[in-house]
Amino acid sequence: MKLSQRLRTIISMIPENSCTADIGTDHGFVPLSLITEGTAERAIASDVRKGPLERAEARVRRAGLSEQIECRLGDGLSVLSPGEAEVIVIAGMGGMLMVRILREGLETARTARTLILSPHRDVCELRQFLSEEGFRITDEALVSEDGKYYPVIRAESGGEKERLTEEELRFGPVLLRKRPEIFQAYLNDLESKLETEIAHLSAQKESSKSAQALKEKREELSLVHQAQKPHTPEGSVTIRRMEEKDLTPLAALLSDPKVMEYLEAPYSLEQSESFLKKAGLSDPPLVYAAEEDGRFVGYVIFHEYEEDSLEIGWVLQKDRWGNGLASRLTELLIQKGREMEKDLIIECDPGQETTRHLAGKFGFTYEGQKDGLDIFRLRRVQT
Repeated sequence: MKLSQRLRTIISMIPENSCTADIGTDHGFVPLSLITEGTAERAIASDVRKGPLERAEARVRRAGLSEQIECRLGDGLSVLSPGEAEVIVIAGMGGMLMVRILREGLETARTARTLILSPHRDVCELRQFLSEEGFRITDEALVSEDGKYYPVIRAESGGEKERLTEEELRFGPVLLRKRPEIFQAYLNDLESKLETEIAHLSAQKESSKSAQALKEKREELSLVHQAQKPHTPEGSVTIRRMEEKDLTPLAALLSDPKVMEYLEAPYSLEQSESFLKKAGLSDPPLVYAAEEDGRFVGYVIFHEYEEDSLEIGWVLQKDRWGNGLASRLTELLIQKGREMEKDLIIECDPGQETTRHLAGKFGFTYEGQKDGLDIFRLRRVQT
């Protein structure tokens, strides 16, 4: 079964689960792939149209998966009971139709752990609805097919309502932060098209209608120019291997009761020296020094967790809390993990609200507890 890049991207963003519902399943490719690849234990394939559903059902029968994939005829989320599906996929339709489906089945949508949404238009309206209804956008991707760009959005329920900026609504809060290569290509393509449209409108005989259209296109172009300039936070942040000279600032960090609140009892100088040798100066290191403008500000955790994953984390000086440093370090660690094509893991005490918040912000999925610690995973991008 050959999948398009868009469907493959959608599937790559679906976390492992017991039941996924594909709303508007069309050919049934998503449920079939999820079951055959072991991502879901069972799936529900639904469509409002009888013809496509019957074709999907025929594919399911030929694959011998009728016991694991149930095909249902119906409109939107009416085919589901609240809590029945952990993941809901809606793709291949306009954003306004998705808004209607989610609004009419809001109770059911809220009980799902994850929403995977891929609209082919009206994405601003969809992001607006998600933010207003407390669905947190945790990951986004962009796919180019047949000369068009399609967004793929992963959202999770249970978050606080947050107001997205006009730029975030138009281009996506996660895409603006991650800035993948295709995103830059998309902005450049949009810039070129808008400049052509503006030139065409400027050459037309002026009227109130053309003047309004010209104003809107210029405003949109201004947003594109704004998005093309990545935000550069204050302070240059780097990660490097630890050295013997780091013992003094490291010992000050590890002896601080507030810093160590969710880790261990504060360290003595001897314990800090042992930690430096075993974790920082080992080969390969388990932790690395974090610097801001050339000054030691703490350390980051970056080492193998399982064969296909790496653990990341950060322990920072108190005076560097709350200024976005942890976010900037996390971005660097995620980039490094992506280059190594590994899943990323964050372990933290259930009481570490800041760490839990950052895990959600960067699209990590909660996987449960291990040895009393909460485990969050960010899956590698499938290619």
